Amino acid sequence: MRARRTSSKLVGLVVGLLVVGAGSLAGCSTATVPPGVAAQVGDQTITIADLQAEVRSLAADSDDPAGFSDDAANIQREILGRTVQFELVRKVAADQGISVSPAEVDEFLDLAAEANGGDLTQFRVQNLYTEDALRVGAEVQLLVQQLQEAGVDLAPEVEALAEEVGVQVNPRFGSWEGFELLPGTGAIAVRDDAEPQPAE
Repeated sequence: MRARRTSSKLVGLVVGLLVVGAGSLAGCSTATVPPGVAAQVGDQTITIADLQAEVRSLAADSDDPAGFSDDAANIQREILGRTVQFELVRKVAADQGISVSPAEVDEFLDLAAEANGGDLTQFRVQNLYTEDALRVGAEVQLLVQQLQEAGVDLAPEVEALAEEVGVQVNPRFGSWEGFELLPGTGAIAVRDDAEPQPAE
């Protein structure tokens, strides 16, 4: 299977793709992370094991589990880039005093389910969302809408926050530049039994 590219876009669950115009952003993170860590966003750690668990969960829900095994490295990179984006947007929203409630997320997902025939499983799998990740995606979509309504210029806010808190990416996954994860040239470890190791 081929993973959908989000790059400088946030996946909209109902209203389609929301472009966040990050083309002019500059700056990248070249700092190293401990073994077993895929990325560090401020004090938030995303491990390689986290990504592997998401891929396994998606494969279990898919009609084509083998496709996830065959493309595991690209899928992990896709999920990682989106996870970092989402974490940064949530932080920007918190700094702006903007939040959404679990009830609002539930309502949003109910509308999305109605638009997809009552079941979001196929949508989730096609867009590389586990059930938990889908809730985060819905939350972020609502946050982005509120940020736009409040007149917040999101892309530069995210760039500034990334600089402030620090975004460090395992070079096997690429490098973080502005608002997106750019692919690297190294191979990504995709073994299911890979466990994070403590930093030396």
